[in-house]
Amino acid sequence: MGDCIIFLVISTEILVKKIIEIYYLKIEKKEKSEIEEIISDNSFKNLLDNLLPKIIGGNWNLKSKRNIASKWYGNVYKLRGRVVHGGYNPEYMETKIAIDETQEIHNYIIELMRKKRKKMALILEEFNSPYI
Repeated sequence: MGDCIIFLVISTEILVKKIIEIYYLKIEKKEKSEIEEIISDNSFKNLLDNLLPKIIGGNWNLKSKRNIASKWYGNVYKLRGRVVHGGYNPEYMETKIAIDETQEIHNYIIELMRKKRKKMALILEEFNSPYI
């Protein structure tokens, strides 16, 4: 079950970083090296609650405990830390909750991008998916 938690976090990190990368490349017209520096100089938490909201909007206050992002961060990202750094093996229900909350945060990100379809057009076309 621990591997599942790790993969859930990785999938979310890839999604967030890809949106930020495409935004800076296509909309802000930054060089790849600048974008890599922005991403590598920021913790994932900062990308999630600072940079991503500037691009897609939404409620990303990770301290609130009342939004999708803070629930995911508390129940999935922190659980990943316990798995990776403490050798914790999550129970079935913890893993199920993590799967559900990861799907929720991914859906939330896509919903926010759809709401800003004009601004997000260049980003959305990069994903080339009928689901977005």
